[in-house]
Amino acid sequence: MSDTIIYNTREKWRQNADGDYQATLLKQADALLHLQKSASELAEQDKDLLDLFEIVKTAIREKGAISISGERPIQLTRRDYFSKDVVAYMNIDYLVERQKLSNTIYDSIAHLQLALEAQGHKVTFENRYGTFPLSEQQKKIEQVNKEELQVTVDRRLAEIIDEVREITKSRHLTAGEKQTFQSRKGCSAFVNRFYSLQKYVDANTLIDHLWEIRHSDKRAYKNLQNTAVFWALDDKHPFKRDLLRVFKIGRKYKASEIQELTAPIVKYHLHKTIKQRASVSLLKALFLVERPKIYLIKGKNPMGFKKHGPLRIPKTEENLLKYFLL
Repeated sequence: MSDTIIYNTREKWRQNADGDYQATLLKQADALLHLQKSASELAEQDKDLLDLFEIVKTAIREKGAISISGERPIQLTRRDYFSKDVVAYMNIDYLVERQKLSNTIYDSIAHLQLALEAQGHKVTFENRYGTFPLSEQQKKIEQVNKEELQVTVDRRLAEIIDEVREITKSRHLTAGEKQTFQSRKGCSAFVNRFYSLQKYVDANTLIDHLWEIRHSDKRAYKNLQNTAVFWALDDKHPFKRDLLRVFKIGRKYKASEIQELTAPIVKYHLHKTIKQRASVSLLKALFLVERPKIYLIKGKNPMGFKKHGPLRIPKTEENLLKYFLL
């Protein structure tokens, strides 16, 4: 029996001057927990500020993370079963192991071979540069396979949609029904997305939009979720009110203007720094926008939702980070 390992190299990652990456991460996690503790103590002193400090603690937890290219940031602390903030030891172990592998195994072409040989494995090695381009015939086969798979998945989804439309005439999809539908191959993402958003908007319109983006990337769903959440937000919520105040229907805005107007509102209410592209995406999720050369706001409710779901996000809700995707 033999294994074939295909790998590439990468630059050294996160080298520490003191050489002890684990100790550095634990020290950073401890500092974050001290900040969390301070926020909790301040909240205890003034119950009226309890919600505000919960947002602060959430922001500390999310910002206290190690950024890795191509991956989601790895948080150094987590909230445990008892809603207490603690050190995320498994995340720290992952980061330490990642650094070790990046800096000792994958930093050189020969190092993986040497490590395997040191463990007693018999290794043959072949160094290949660049990639092998697909032939035109291979490209055609790949495209045909992709299209056939999409047709199969679409057929399963169409069956599920018929059932879901019938169920949601009288009630919402249950967790048990969600699990059953998700078991059908290729349908998990669609069902999970519907289940997550059904509380905000009417089922039929939601199904139509989810069907339209079924083969799109995650950005399409992010826009849909932000639109659904904004629709469910109480009309008197400060975040909604501020956006409707600065953006006027019938007005045209340049991308730079959208960034300038959106950034302080998002920073204040969601405690996030938003870039220009994300600002434009957010605007298009909140308003019906037409773009000849600049962005013309033609109306609200860009997805055309017919009615609200059972959950309206109250005007007192301050932790909007758990609703919006930015």
